[in-house]
Amino acid sequence: MAQVVEGGVFNFTVVARNKNGRVVPDKGITAASDAGAVVVVDDGSAGVLTAGAVDGDFTITATDGTLVAPPFPVTVVADNTPASLEVVAA
Repeated sequence: MAQVVEGGVFNFTVVARNKNGRVVPDKGITAASDAGAVVVVDDGSAGVLTAGAVDGDFTITATDGTLVAPPFPVTVVADNTPASLEVVAA
């Protein structure tokens, strides 16, 4: 499970394995998420999720043809960092 602040980024990789569990090279990997924009290199070596502005629990999924990876859970949390200050009448 991963946690990322809204508007932040989460880096990941997608690992292809053969039937014996050995890591093998692959091309054609794609990824998607309901948490925001996802980009992944087609060999799975580098992926980036840019979280949207809505906090909650989401997933990243990776596919290559008929192969589908189990969903990877991602929690997007609110950005509670002050960005500005304002003085107002009481």
